[in-house]
Amino acid sequence: GVRGEYSLVDASAATRRFLAPSLSLGTLYQLSGPYSLGLNTAFTERAPNYEELFASGIHQAAGIFEVGNLDLKSEIGRSAEVSLRRKAGKMEARATAFVQDFTRFISLIPNGSFQNNFAVYAFRPISAVLYGAEFELRERLPWSLWDGVWEFEGKLDLVRGFNRTDKTFLPRVTPVRETVTLSYRGNAFGAEVEVQRSESQNQLAANETRTPGFTALNLAADLPLKTVLGPFQLTARLN
Repeated sequence: GVRGEYSLVDASAATRRFLAPSLSLGTLYQLSGPYSLGLNTAFTERAPNYEELFASGIHQAAGIFEVGNLDLKSEIGRSAEVSLRRKAGKMEARATAFVQDFTRFISLIPNGSFQNNFAVYAFRPISAVLYGAEFELRERLPWSLWDGVWEFEGKLDLVRGFNRTDKTFLPRVTPVRETVTLSYRGNAFGAEVEVQRSESQNQLAANETRTPGFTALNLAADLPLKTVLGPFQLTARLN
């Protein structure tokens, strides 16, 4: 894959133009039996957006004071990914490992100061590396309860980020997460129960506080309806 992106970011403070090329290469190799091996590599550039360039104020949703950087250049990174997949009958599984190396990474970093009682975070270009792994399992269950299909899905994902410029961890990195989902799909209705656990984050950047772990419970149900106006679907969610 080859992509070229031209971006124009215009504001009263300044006008910036960016040309960001990207190149990717991937292959999927069939191993013996139900196994396959996927390999992907990429070189990417990403133009900074208007927030990263021009921000200067309180970000209410995040609870921080953001400061942009008019001198930012395009983000430049290289990545590699390898995945082992298994697909046999009613079961699919995949394990993936990846690494992303950035010679120029646009990071939102706390500088230790406060503005209007909000911690100040500034966009800075740094050298960084991110690496991690993902595991996923999906299997059709042999249950004959009701007339539909039961399915189990389990996921685990982890990512680590390191700021090589300051020799610290990257800020605001997602912690280790485990997710378990049980779903039912039938002609009369569908339902899903999902439990997601986010572990505590102790790998902190400078001026960053520890985030405790938490568990989220998500419930969903859908009911297909046939009316004179056509088919509809009634959906309910509780997160």
